[in-house]
Amino acid sequence: MSKKSLSWLLVISLIINFSVLATFSYYRWLHNSESSTRSHRSDYRSRMKKRLHLTDEQEKQISELRSQFYDRIRPLRKKIHIQRREMMQLIGDENVDTNMVMQKLDSLKKLEKQIDVESVKNLLRYREVLSPEQQKKFFEMITSRMHGDSRRGKPGADGKKAMDCPADSMNKYNSHEDKNRSKK
Repeated sequence: MSKKSLSWLLVISLIINFSVLATFSYYRWLHNSESSTRSHRSDYRSRMKKRLHLTDEQEKQISELRSQFYDRIRPLRKKIHIQRREMMQLIGDENVDTNMVMQKLDSLKKLEKQIDVESVKNLLRYREVLSPEQQKKFFEMITSRMHGDSRRGKPGADGKKAMDCPADSMNKYNSHEDKNRSKK
């Protein structure tokens, strides 16, 4: 075999090996990230059970409430995902229709509000299952997750630090819009 043929064979072999390794690594990473999310949820549930001293019946009721809650918000989340993508396509169009973008934004706000309403209703349902002392501990846990645990430097459930809550962002946006209107 000539040196040229051997070189090409070596290059092709390296490419195939690299592709197999990259594919294997990707699937391993994907599997680990999915199991990590599941294990995080499981850890949170076990911490909740321990911190709140839940009975088996309470744990069962809360698990059922959580399942029903996610069944109700899953379609809303899908709609939000689709509408965000559509809004970004509108923004990316060469001839941007600002009114269409604002209508899409209003529609997104309504869907997000529906999720917020469902979340509050679900928290109220949890209250019915928990004793007053458990309620107090539970809402401390929820508040810590929502606003980030500053002692550990971890973000809240939404991935944001305490000062990055959506209401603050909207207030900043609205005050910016008000300033722009007053300049006109």
